[in-house]
Amino acid sequence: FHLDFIRRMLRYFLLRLGLLLEIAESLLLVILIIYAWLVQWPAGVIRSLGTFYGRKICHHFDWPFSLLDQLALVGILMLIANPLISQSVGFRLSFLMSALIQFYRANANVHPYSFRYSSEMTLACLLFSWPLIIYMNAEWSVFQIVVVIVFGLVFDRVFMPMMCLTTLLLYVLG
Repeated sequence: FHLDFIRRMLRYFLLRLGLLLEIAESLLLVILIIYAWLVQWPAGVIRSLGTFYGRKICHHFDWPFSLLDQLALVGILMLIANPLISQSVGFRLSFLMSALIQFYRANANVHPYSFRYSSEMTLACLLFSWPLIIYMNAEWSVFQIVVVIVFGLVFDRVFMPMMCLTTLLLYVLG
């Protein structure tokens, strides 16, 4: 889900530079494709790009696909392109968490940027990912809940913005 964060921040930055919306969106697409290539096209990145730009295509052509329909189409296309990707834990977790988040967003009664929403979402993702994680690692830690919730909240609000700022400063000053 870091790709959505990068996309939002980059879009905001490009628009603040004064670029026209169409130019900023085109430049953003090129940058995200280069990023996906640099990280060697993991399943989560393909899913994120596919669903984001699938949403734009559906909106442009006024197609009646829901977000879950678009997620399913991206998954099916990925499986057609590479059937062995179904054995990847990253593929499974990425699509499971995305479907869970889409379902939760549609049914949540709290503000999406509130502490309660973040905590509930993190806990739901943790609980739904446990079967796959336990299958992979054959173990479970009691402290996992606390660590995931605390780290998730701190990572979103502190570490991710600091990493982006540090990277930007390294490029500007270096």
